Amino acid sequence: MPGAPDRSHLADAIHLMDLLQLVDGEVPIARATVDRSKAALDSARMELEKHRRWRESHQELYAEALKGCEQRLKRRAFINACKQVALVPIELVASAGAGLFHKAFAHSRRDRLRAELQSRIQAMTNAAGHGSHHKPLTSRGKAKLHETPAGDR
Repeated sequence: MPGAPDRSHLADAIHLMDLLQLVDGEVPIARATVDRSKAALDSARMELEKHRRWRESHQELYAEALKGCEQRLKRRAFINACKQVALVPIELVASAGAGLFHKAFAHSRRDRLRAELQSRIQAMTNAAGHGSHHKPLTSRGKAKLHETPAGDR
């Protein structure tokens, strides 16, 4: 049948028109989604730029604060070193003073003990002179009395 029109093309055209209407309905929805995505992207870029400026300003503040802390630590270390240097002469003087006090105390104790010993010897010599036949101390014996015992040096 040569004269009969081919209806399969007509059905395809109708189907294509239906698809075009469907696409035309979806295109504004897709465009709105794209527009919202662009707006979200712009908003994210602005927030990122805002955060970058905030970070830079705070990074400067942090660097200044860190520099101040380092200076305070160096100052404290210097002060502590100065204190240690200043304490050395004080400790030396205190130690020398304690040594001199000990020496003076030991010397006065030795003199006191020597005087007590000499008075006892004198008392014994006087008591021995009243009827005893003990010899009086010679100069050599007296010199031995003046020697310092090993513990008092």
